[in-house]
Amino acid sequence: MELAIAYGAATDVGKQRESNEDSYVARAPLFAVADGMGGARAGEVASRLAVDTLVELCGECEGEPDDAVEILSAAAREGNRRIYEAAEHERARHGMGTTLTAVMLCGTRAATVHIGDSRLYRLRGGQLEQLTQDHSLVAEMVREGRLAADAAVVHPYRSVLSRALGTEPEADIDAQSIDVEVGDVLLLCSDGLSGPVSPEKLRKALGVTDPQKAARRLVDEALRRGGPDNVTAVVVRFLEGAQGGRQSVALDDDRRSEAASSPDDPSGVDGGSLGSTDDRAPRRRSWWRRGGR
Repeated sequence: MELAIAYGAATDVGKQRESNEDSYVARAPLFAVADGMGGARAGEVASRLAVDTLVELCGECEGEPDDAVEILSAAAREGNRRIYEAAEHERARHGMGTTLTAVMLCGTRAATVHIGDSRLYRLRGGQLEQLTQDHSLVAEMVREGRLAADAAVVHPYRSVLSRALGTEPEADIDAQSIDVEVGDVLLLCSDGLSGPVSPEKLRKALGVTDPQKAARRLVDEALRRGGPDNVTAVVVRFLEGAQGGRQSVALDDDRRSEAASSPDDPSGVDGGSLGSTDDRAPRRRSWWRRGGR
């Protein structure tokens, strides 16, 4: 069955930050969220480098379907190289990095890459599923049974990451292929949304038919709950055949305009399938902390 999509996106600086270090892509077939870290606006530079690299290197889903995961993974690795080298050559940007959660659509499959604690969710049949694992100290403690999930939300080390893009010469990036079907909704978001807003609130907001309204509702919900961080939501809804009309996204500032979709972007997706997960071995353990949480 041929699928089409409708999508929307929204972002906000939040109520406790001076600048927005989140960046996003909403340009079919590519969608991504990056949450930067580093002083002197270096996080903004890192997240921007990450999404700009994806836009540059990831085009339409063409050729062998199994190549989609590798294309997206290679683009993420190149983003890592560019961020790391930029940090090495400018003292004010030393140590900068970013999370990255991205999706490249190809028919009834979607290639995904992920590093850090931004998230990818899928709503299917009224059930919300988190498709990525957080690469953070508290998430690892929860997975190992050393910390309760509800305690992780308020833990003082919840901003400490075990993996990030651009902080080392090589990045250990999760990659996988997921299936999508008519009625599915994907949510890519920074932790400024998934932190203060409960999964149940996320699920209800994603039930809104218009993905742009859903994205704005999600961001507004985070702001109602204090807006402790920059918050970004990208929402993709899958439709049957030609139901997917052209969609624009909310460009909340010019910094995101080049990487976000425009009203002229097509929302249909050609058929195809994708390959398997990235099975590279984990690298040595390091920790990175974002400030001010």
